[in-house]
Amino acid sequence: MKRTAWLSPFLFGMIPALAAEPQAWISRNDWGEPGMLQMPSARFDEAGQFAVTMSHVDPYLRLSVFVTPLPWIEGGFRYTDIRNRPYGPKNLSGSQSYKDKSIDLRVRLWEESRYLPQIAVGWRDLGGTGLFSGEYLAASKRWSTLDFTAGLGWGYVGARGDFDNPLGWLSDKFKTRPGANKISGATDQFGFDQWFRGPVSPFFGVVWQPGDGRFAFKAEYDGNDYKHEPLNNPQKTSSPFNLGLEYRYSPGVRFSLGWERGNTAMVGIQISLNLADDWKQPKFDPPPVRRTPEQPLPAQVQQVNWPEVVKKVEESSGFAVQRVALRPHGEVALYGEHIRYRDTPKGDVRAAQALDATVSEDVRSFALVQEPLKLGMVESGVSRQKVRDYVEGRSEAPDLHRGFDVTAPTKAPEQILYEEEPSRLEYWMAPGLIQNIGGPDSFYLYSLTANLGIDYWLTDRWRLGSVMALRVLDNFDKFRYDGPSGLPRVRTDIRRYLTTSKLIPDRLYLSRVDKLGEDIFQGVYFGWLEYMYAGAGGQWLYRPIGSEWAVGANLNWVKQRDFGATLGLRDYDTITGHVTGYYREPHTDILAKLSVGRYLAKDIGGTLDLSRRFASGVEVGVWATITDASTKAFGEGSFDKGFYLTLPFDGFFTKSSRRSTTLVWTPLTRDGGQRLSLPLDLYSISDGRDMQWYHQRFKEIDR
Repeated sequence: MKRTAWLSPFLFGMIPALAAEPQAWISRNDWGEPGMLQMPSARFDEAGQFAVTMSHVDPYLRLSVFVTPLPWIEGGFRYTDIRNRPYGPKNLSGSQSYKDKSIDLRVRLWEESRYLPQIAVGWRDLGGTGLFSGEYLAASKRWSTLDFTAGLGWGYVGARGDFDNPLGWLSDKFKTRPGANKISGATDQFGFDQWFRGPVSPFFGVVWQPGDGRFAFKAEYDGNDYKHEPLNNPQKTSSPFNLGLEYRYSPGVRFSLGWERGNTAMVGIQISLNLADDWKQPKFDPPPVRRTPEQPLPAQVQQVNWPEVVKKVEESSGFAVQRVALRPHGEVALYGEHIRYRDTPKGDVRAAQALDATVSEDVRSFALVQEPLKLGMVESGVSRQKVRDYVEGRSEAPDLHRGFDVTAPTKAPEQILYEEEPSRLEYWMAPGLIQNIGGPDSFYLYSLTANLGIDYWLTDRWRLGSVMALRVLDNFDKFRYDGPSGLPRVRTDIRRYLTTSKLIPDRLYLSRVDKLGEDIFQGVYFGWLEYMYAGAGGQWLYRPIGSEWAVGANLNWVKQRDFGATLGLRDYDTITGHVTGYYREPHTDILAKLSVGRYLAKDIGGTLDLSRRFASGVEVGVWATITDASTKAFGEGSFDKGFYLTLPFDGFFTKSSRRSTTLVWTPLTRDGGQRLSLPLDLYSISDGRDMQWYHQRFKEIDR
């Protein structure tokens, strides 16, 4: 089950991106991957490409989602509706047909050159039931308007099995494919020992894009003869050749028609956009504050109207000021937090411009100290002369960039010039979506919710937080299935938590966050921590400013909550916690997180999470968790894994925002490898310490 807030604007946010300028046209096949019809190619889209495809060739209806985080790697997930096979017993699934879930991965091994083709290796149905599992090696070479591809397929991709496996020369184990009965319908979990094993079949084809590139004509020789289809479902094949036509209606929308197996029609549609570049909207933010020559400035800092200055700074830069202080050597420091601009340098520059236009001439430099949750996290300092040179056109953004000094907060004597009474009550309201895709009850279960979050600061450090969700519109009356489990039911009882009451009390907890040293942060919390668990716990994080790595840990005692809108508790309790190492690769902005520890079902293991953040603020990521829970105890799926996509609100609205929403997809909800949804995330809170991102985004500043 996935819990997603602010999903509906995502659909509208795609509209302007779909109308963007045309990009290089990489044709995609019925499976959603770059290719011809059934067969893949070695082509890759640009980094950041996001593609949703749907195709129907009887008896299969396929819905695929692919993301290209780097120009040489692509991953995706897929639902295949096998329309002539039932999902399960009629008393559970009714007339719903069988739904298969799978994960794909493709890697470029060699980039095309003048004389050599591009080469890629790929895995279909890498994680899932393995009904359609197969591997391939493909080579593609472009000549004028023709793009030729040839390759070898194993497993489902090469089920025709024309030749013995050439890898059999290396070892006899490659000559046969273990678990080959999975192709005929067994539901055992896919095994790594199948990779590139068993007979192979060649495939080849061509994509022709003549004229203005609105059409693509496709032809291929299929590596599958469809005699060994999953669920004992062989298909009649009259020809190994498939033919197709693809029409590009717009840069982001394409339609496909085809004739496959010599006897079956195919129809398809693809919607795509580039999340790295296209996730943008025109903004109607307040203009920067600029000083006019006829506007005199106060002579001394004591004569400044600080409430008026703070108002202008906040309106222009979105920096919420809590206090203003005077430091030695004529430096004015503003303490607070950025709440509008996702790119912190933009907020810093606008705040500095507003200060230059309003404060007295005896002020020589400005400093902005970011204090999320009232913690001194990072300080940006710049001389007034650098700001004025930029404002008056004597320098450009790179010169101003070199003038900014970003460090840990300065420890200097200071005189408080202005201080606001902090607001103790904070709240937010938002629509939300709880969804489940591909279950036996119904292919799509949903609940639209109205969410309310309320925070109240009891003291400067202690905060009482709460989140409530009210189910407004859903089809949860169809939600009847509880997944089987050989482990304590730490997540598979999710149906009862979400359907027992219209009101879902998500969190009600007391928390405190402190800075223990220059680079050490600590958080403690207790109460109802998430919608399934109450308890108490703590977090620690060591994150040096500007460092590419960090180390964190959390430890929690939790007890299961009652079903429905109550604050009662059930019998199950456990201790769970993890040690996590973080590393962000500076050139690609890939974040690797490795967590090792104890999970909710008392299983012990580790989680690897890899994600990439683009300049647009979009982040794509995958995770996999392996624990000591046996495959039999875990059940279908063998281990926990999933995919997520974080989208900044900047892509939805015409006003800047630092908020974002995360869409999460997991093939199955099981009890192994399940983590507590922590009410605090110290790594995210300390994001201001990521200097690589700060300096990268400064390059995007314009006058």
